Amino acid sequence: MTGECKCALIGAANRSVWMLLLGRLVQLNLLYWRGFCSSSPVPIIFKHAGTMLASDLEPIPDLYEETLRVCAVSYLNTAPLIYSLQQAPSLSILLEMAVPAVCAERLRAGKADIGLVPVAEIARQHLAILGNVGIASDGPVRSILMFARKPWREVRTLAGDSSSRTSVLLAQILLRERYHAAVSMHPHPPEIDAMLATHDAALIIGDSALRLDPARLPYSCLDLGDEWRRHTGLPMVFAAWAGTPSVVAATSPQPFSDSLLAGLANLEDIVDKEAPLRGISHALALDYLRSHIRFRLGEREFAGMQEFLNRARQHGLLDADASAHPAEFVPQPVGNFEEQ
Repeated sequence: MTGECKCALIGAANRSVWMLLLGRLVQLNLLYWRGFCSSSPVPIIFKHAGTMLASDLEPIPDLYEETLRVCAVSYLNTAPLIYSLQQAPSLSILLEMAVPAVCAERLRAGKADIGLVPVAEIARQHLAILGNVGIASDGPVRSILMFARKPWREVRTLAGDSSSRTSVLLAQILLRERYHAAVSMHPHPPEIDAMLATHDAALIIGDSALRLDPARLPYSCLDLGDEWRRHTGLPMVFAAWAGTPSVVAATSPQPFSDSLLAGLANLEDIVDKEAPLRGISHALALDYLRSHIRFRLGEREFAGMQEFLNRARQHGLLDADASAHPAEFVPQPVGNFEEQ
């Protein structure tokens, strides 16, 4: 056989192989989309592509059935809690961000399984607390500030940033018990001058509070974390990971504890990235996360949480049957952040 003939045969063979492979791919696509568009709720995949038999088809597992839908708060104080959840996303956890009140509503509507939920909403919805990490303070918190344009005892109207319902209740409790001032609440965007133009006092929380310098403002200011500590001698818990009792019972807290540990080990990186985006000075952001926020919920934090809920019920700010259901507290070694 001449060289030309050999080359022609090899070329024809190669073309045949490529045509066969192309035909197989077309068949695979047609069968895939036939399964995808059929009444079957999930698409189909092939055990192997060599033999095109109906018996070789099996459903793809519904990935979303095994995915934990997690809603976290979009404030700076949440960044250490979700550090590894963001840095190393997992197919088993779907993370979304929202303000605290929206996180609570997503759980109520069944659109999230676990959320970083304000304590007041944990009680209202009879949720269970997952693990022993959250957002608390044991003294000045710096990000929950109340301002007034008149003496505190004369305050009658409070413009409130309604992003966190826990902070709204805390403000009412402290005004009533420390200053004997009963106030009416009025939702308002967190714009301090506009709030105080029409109301006696203003409550500003989260990153909006961190962007303010109370010393430079012509208003009286109370740090509600500090006020609570002075009033009760206890820490104040603002939010915790929570879900329905059945979901929490089936969910390991370890990924959330691990994520916090990673966040605390990388606070400088977090602040380098987050502070400029949020309009907060680097020094304040770092001091805030290191010195003002407590991420571990221990016995004193749970005692402070129950004291807050008891007082809210006594003042009629929560229904009598509203209660949080923390897992029975067992000290869990979640790393070296006792100082937090």
